[in-house]
Amino acid sequence: MKLTGAGPVIGDGAPATPAQPSTGGPEPKRGEATARQTSNHEAAKRQRIARVEIVVILLAAAIIWVLENRFNFMDSFLAWDVIQTLPGADETVAAIIFLSFALGVFSYRRLREVQAEVQERQKVEGTLRLLQIEMESRVQARTAELSQANTALQAEADERIRAQESLRQADDFNSRLVDACPAGIIYLDHNHRVSFENPAVRRMMGVAEDTRSQVMGQKLFELPQIRALLGDSALQAFEAGQSLRGVVMHFHTLSGLDTDVELTSAPLEAEPGQQGGMLLLALDITERKRAESELARRLAELEAVSRISTALRGAQTLEDMLPLLVDETVSIIGGIQGSIWLYDAARDEVEVAFERGWDASRPGPFKGGQGIPGHVISSGQPYIARELRTDPLMPDAVRGQIPAGLGGVCVPIRAAEEIIGALYVNTMLPREFTEADAHLLTTLAEIAGNAIRRTTLHQQTERRLRHLLALSDIDRAISSSFVLSLSLTTLLDQLVDQLTVDAADVLLFNASSQMLEGVAARGFRSGAFEKSQLRLGEGHAGRAALERRTVHISDLAAVTDNPRLAEALPGEGFVGYFGVPLIAKGKIQGVLEVFQRARLEPDQEWLDFLNTLAGQAAIAIDNALLFDNLQRSNTELALAYDATIEGWSHALDLRDKETEGHTRRVTAMTIQMAQHFDLGQDDMTQVRWGALLHDIGKMGIPDGILLKPGPLTAEEWVVMRKHPTFAYEMLSPIRYLRSALDIPYCHHEKWDGTGYPRGLTGEQIPLTARIFAVVDVWDALTSDRPYRAAWPADQVREHIRSLAGTHFDPRVVKIALDSGILVGHERE
Repeated sequence: MKLTGAGPVIGDGAPATPAQPSTGGPEPKRGEATARQTSNHEAAKRQRIARVEIVVILLAAAIIWVLENRFNFMDSFLAWDVIQTLPGADETVAAIIFLSFALGVFSYRRLREVQAEVQERQKVEGTLRLLQIEMESRVQARTAELSQANTALQAEADERIRAQESLRQADDFNSRLVDACPAGIIYLDHNHRVSFENPAVRRMMGVAEDTRSQVMGQKLFELPQIRALLGDSALQAFEAGQSLRGVVMHFHTLSGLDTDVELTSAPLEAEPGQQGGMLLLALDITERKRAESELARRLAELEAVSRISTALRGAQTLEDMLPLLVDETVSIIGGIQGSIWLYDAARDEVEVAFERGWDASRPGPFKGGQGIPGHVISSGQPYIARELRTDPLMPDAVRGQIPAGLGGVCVPIRAAEEIIGALYVNTMLPREFTEADAHLLTTLAEIAGNAIRRTTLHQQTERRLRHLLALSDIDRAISSSFVLSLSLTTLLDQLVDQLTVDAADVLLFNASSQMLEGVAARGFRSGAFEKSQLRLGEGHAGRAALERRTVHISDLAAVTDNPRLAEALPGEGFVGYFGVPLIAKGKIQGVLEVFQRARLEPDQEWLDFLNTLAGQAAIAIDNALLFDNLQRSNTELALAYDATIEGWSHALDLRDKETEGHTRRVTAMTIQMAQHFDLGQDDMTQVRWGALLHDIGKMGIPDGILLKPGPLTAEEWVVMRKHPTFAYEMLSPIRYLRSALDIPYCHHEKWDGTGYPRGLTGEQIPLTARIFAVVDVWDALTSDRPYRAAWPADQVREHIRSLAGTHFDPRVVKIALDSGILVGHERE
């Protein structure tokens, strides 16, 4: 049996290797001590085992040797004799002995190795102890460094903890600050989505504190309600990420409150690798707006008071002032309509003088104390009606026409200590008038009252002045013209304008037929009234003339005994009527009628002026009748004058048969020529008479000269040329023919001064004589004479043209030739 081995085996047979010092970093002290203790323990254990093995082997060998040599143990115990009988018994014994010895040697060697190993280990342990001491010193040094580093790290950690706590506190403070901020804060990401909102935003929108608003996560500028609140320019700026300030939105919160918000935007720069957003600040300016609105309202009130005062001072009439007062008052008070009621103390009635915005029909005049205006005027106190339809003072006649929710406030209008009317303003619920509104209206009403009184007095003064001017115009028309229709037309125009009535007419009394006949009318829709005829006592006008008193009818539709008016009423629509008799010098001259398409209840001043106009109309009629009679007499006299002049002209033609018809022709042509010049109607009459009498002076020429068939001698021409002077001497004593003397006296004067009888030149010759001279030569040369034949018309025109500037006025010649008046005439 062989035993082989690579080296000593200890314990479990693992080869023993010397311990190697660790090259790693130092371990904690406790770990190193534990490893060292474990290694020493294993070495001591192996040493003990080796010693035990050696002792056992030696003891076994000794025991065997003793037993074999001393007691023949092997022989008896191991049946040695048996063994000896076996082959090789001696070798076996030798092997056992050798083995025993080898075991002893081996055990000894093993013991030595173990001892060497222990010594080596002890050396290593010594080295390790040295290393451990060095390591411990290094560890201690490193531990000191680490302790210092740990202290620094601990300080840094503490500082970081403190910084984190500070940041946490700052975050908490900022969070509380943002939550407590009265301004709304909204953050929009790069897609304009709302990613953050503070509680102020929710409060502004009327959302509960613990509830997210509806805009969270939404693209803000794509929401229809937001786009409706913001203008196009603001939306474009917001969407472009521009900074904006002062953008105001007005909206209703979820709780129904009106809110004004001012928006300010600012873009936020993005961190590296991120996209930027936008910060919106929303400031609730509702209270500021209300304060501004209240301040603006107060300022507007003061401005309105100032404006009304200034405007009312400049208003000259109630028609100008009342609309201004109502419009300004309604605007200031925030109403929707208004009216002014004036009080007539004489009739104790309150009636609307002006209204704006009222759609329903107003009731008729109130008696004092009736209706809201009457109550305010009688009590002298403001009255506020929350809703007119249910107000006890509202008349039942219009209660059903009043819109639901319509309320109003009414205040008295005072002038000094007298109440002259009421100021009435309306509004719609939920707007309700307050005592402050009534107080403001009272202030405005006091201003209005003084202005109304001043304007009323001013209007009365102006009205009376206009009345005086109207009477003056009527007097001037009556005195300057005796045409009755013109005088009456002027009178009716003034009456309609000054008394502000719709229509008026004059019926003239015809004493022959005992009828009232229409002669003038104004304001009627048809001509029936102008041509109407009535007997005395018939109708209102006939009764006024017969009874010689003014007839007043308040409602013509209620009177059925007047066929003339009953027939005309459907087309005319008259309601009020006045009929005033026209009396002059105790005689009835006619009736003045006044019509109104509304109630006609005038004051005493109006009636006085109507009676004055009636007196003027009576005077006009009387003067016109007198003038008509005089004019008729003058016309008859003028006809007699004209007939006399024509008779003289005809007598002259009868005396000179050779020139018969000449006077008639030249008269017609002269009148025709004179129409091309600026001559009046009276001048044309004198031209006619002058042309008829142009040769009247020849009545003083002896027949021997006048009727001589041949040429006249020089002496005869001297006599013949006296006929203009004879005409002047004959006609100048006749007063009404003095203006007609120009033609008979000057028709033989020449433009160059060579004419007779006075040798006048140029425009010294009267125009009518210059005109007649051309016509006279034309007719003479185009007529046959005993001593020559008539010239052709063309030759006569050329002859007249050649004498322009010497014999004739060039202008007269030009007009005569250009107008075509100079044409041939038939032989008579």
